[in-house]
Amino acid sequence: MKAIKTAFALISLFIVICAAVGVSSLVQPSFSAEVNVQASPDVKIPVLLYHDFVETSDAADPNNLEYICTKTQFEENIDFLLRQGYTSITFLDLYNAKNRNIPLPEKPFLVTFDDGYIGQYTIAYPIIERYKLKVSMFVVTDWVGRTTEDGTFFTWNHARKMKQSGNVDIFSHSTRHAYYARVPLNSFVSDVRQSCRIVERQVGNSAVRVFAYPYGNWNDKMVNALKTKQIDIQVYDLGIDTLSTLDLSYVRRINIPMHMTGQEIQRIIEST
Repeated sequence: MKAIKTAFALISLFIVICAAVGVSSLVQPSFSAEVNVQASPDVKIPVLLYHDFVETSDAADPNNLEYICTKTQFEENIDFLLRQGYTSITFLDLYNAKNRNIPLPEKPFLVTFDDGYIGQYTIAYPIIERYKLKVSMFVVTDWVGRTTEDGTFFTWNHARKMKQSGNVDIFSHSTRHAYYARVPLNSFVSDVRQSCRIVERQVGNSAVRVFAYPYGNWNDKMVNALKTKQIDIQVYDLGIDTLSTLDLSYVRRINIPMHMTGQEIQRIIEST
């Protein structure tokens, strides 16, 4: 009886705490609690950027090797980084680290895919599942499920399956992948809001809203406009930041071209 009373007392205490601080503030990180964490502001935040995937290099467009990776290369990259002690995290983890002081792993990294190519589902997704990797995919909503002159793209059913796995987040990369700095500001903002609504209607809401600029084409007015439209994180340039220097409205990435090895990625991280 004493044990039962103690249990009820603990449950009651938990309810009181939740009511006081709000359940939503009890945020769980995406990475294992067993991972060695470090709150150092100097921790680097490498964000890897991949585009299309092919089975072998023979299938790649020789004029587009900056934006294509092979199945073997992608798995080598991920396997190498994980063996070196890196831990994949999500944009929500990054948001919580900046805004709620929730510590990150000692060697975090993010993996992002742009455009929504079918190879991201057929080639890369099985590897994502095998390694329980955390990946953010930025889709062009007008391209989903279509074949265009730019390529063939996965469907909303594919997107839903990947998101439901718990390893993949789906975010907006605009409706039509244009040079938005060349259009009126209100048209750009309308496009982003529309694409975000489409993504959320198709695959469900995410804890944070993240937008990646097509072609990295941006200006200050665009960035400031999205800050007022509930876009939590903006991604649009190349480079690496530390946690202390990171601006969530200015997240930079490392583009991964054909044949880049995991060791080369690590060298870039360490030398930046």
